[in-house]
Amino acid sequence: MPPFDYFAFLRLMDACRMVLTDSGGIQEEAVALGRGVVVLRDVTERGEILHHGQATLVGHDETAILAAARAMLSRDRPAPDPVFGDGRAAERIVAVLTKEAG
Repeated sequence: MPPFDYFAFLRLMDACRMVLTDSGGIQEEAVALGRGVVVLRDVTERGEILHHGQATLVGHDETAILAAARAMLSRDRPAPDPVFGDGRAAERIVAVLTKEAG
């Protein structure tokens, strides 16, 4: 498959139950969409998603990957989580700049 553009990829993630990835950015997007994430790394810089229970860190072991995917599919879909923000930072910045400019 060729690479998807950003919005097509978001639509694809929005249509799935979970995401298996080693990409940090995709980990963030999936959690924001309320998708469980199986992280195919030994370590992640996005530890918040592990603590919130929306992701499982499994590394590259096939047995661990399958077990984590099965476990994720057997539970309810997580709610979208604004752990990385609520998407309104630009509005807040404009408000501060407008107030300061005065």
